[in-house]
Amino acid sequence: RLPDHFHKLFRRIPRHRRHYYYYSSQPHHSPQTNNSPCHNKQSQHKNHSSIHSHFHFHSHTHNHTHNHSMSSSTQSIQIVGESQIVVHHDGLTIRECIGNVASSSHGDRDALSLALVSISQPASEPWLTIQYDEYLHVTDGKIHIHHFENSADREEILTVSAGQTVLIRKGTRFRPVFPVGNTKYIPLCLPAFSPERCRREDDASDEGIRNVVDNLQSLHERPGNDNSNHSNSGSGSGK
Repeated sequence: RLPDHFHKLFRRIPRHRRHYYYYSSQPHHSPQTNNSPCHNKQSQHKNHSSIHSHFHFHSHTHNHTHNHSMSSSTQSIQIVGESQIVVHHDGLTIRECIGNVASSSHGDRDALSLALVSISQPASEPWLTIQYDEYLHVTDGKIHIHHFENSADREEILTVSAGQTVLIRKGTRFRPVFPVGNTKYIPLCLPAFSPERCRREDDASDEGIRNVVDNLQSLHERPGNDNSNHSNSGSGSGK
């Protein structure tokens, strides 16, 4: 029979190992065994020490594994950027959260971009042709997507309401219109947005739009942003 203080240790051993530890701790009687009280006491002490050492081995292993797991997970979590306002013009505000501007120091910055867009009053973008897949999730208001899907002669309009998400495929030509104020949406671009990947059909005489385009271009040309390998011409907000 094990002493009382070993029962507390025994309960902390996983159930599937208890059978082994219990029976390995029992004295084994054989014709050659010395059954004197002194010998039995030494044998039990030896077996109890074995249980104690086994228990500490498993506790150490568990703690080492736990600490290693914590260390690995800490190394795999990091701050990669900070949101930045990249467009603020005529009631339209685009705050990039992930992308070539907001997370420019991160190695995978060109893999995708994500932004928060708010439109305070009814507005519209020019016709855009994008060289990335773009998901638009509307949180408030609505967006009218003008496009030519089935016929080059007939313009179609897709309404995206609050709570809905629309996917616009790479190479699509479309025009987003915001019919109501206080519209908000979240664009996700794969790969990341850049002026070279979004061709805008702007009015060249609009100085305000030219300033927006020039500012975007300068943000993407800052040190740390390598967009020289983008072959598509044109520039714009294209979020």
